[in-house]
Amino acid sequence: KRLTFFEKLKDELQAVDAAGVLIDWQQVDPAYRNELTSLLSDLAQYLHEEDLELWLCIPVGNDIAVFDLDALAGVVDRLVALLYDENGEEDSAGPTASLPWWNQWLEVLLEHGDPKLWVVGIGNYGYDWPEGGVAATLSFEDAMARARLAGTQAVSVEPPLYQPHFTYEESGVLHSVWFLDSVTFRNQYAAALSKKVGGVALHRL
Repeated sequence: KRLTFFEKLKDELQAVDAAGVLIDWQQVDPAYRNELTSLLSDLAQYLHEEDLELWLCIPVGNDIAVFDLDALAGVVDRLVALLYDENGEEDSAGPTASLPWWNQWLEVLLEHGDPKLWVVGIGNYGYDWPEGGVAATLSFEDAMARARLAGTQAVSVEPPLYQPHFTYEESGVLHSVWFLDSVTFRNQYAAALSKKVGGVALHRL
């Protein structure tokens, strides 16, 4: 089954003249940790023989438990740290990546492998949480438009979280918006580069 999967993936990559594949597998049962490491090791070896690269996304929080980072650091070409979604659509309103949370996870991840192996993912987006409802994903432009239309007087960026947010009311429903702006992006970007990482990725363009 593995070889069939590898061959099909290789054919798809070569058909579009790709340099490799970026795998983003989340919510995998940690019971499969050893099997996942074995699968990715075999896949990396197969792709390398075809002059293709294997990049692997590493989510933080509970999802990280399935990844044997010390073993995978010697197998894949790049590890991509998904340092966002501290609070997501299904969570209560809060920062998408507060500065203490972001710095703590960056330190944890960089303990595994050479820092140059890591590409640090920064989430340049936001969420709008209606009170009692599910959040909607926003671009930075969306967040600014909602602040303008709602007549919001101030966007708060206070310690210790250091992430911009504001509230507004629409049709009697209170909304809470958290997002990343240029200053908070620069703080994360500068922190990543100071660790001599291999690069920075944006989620989303």
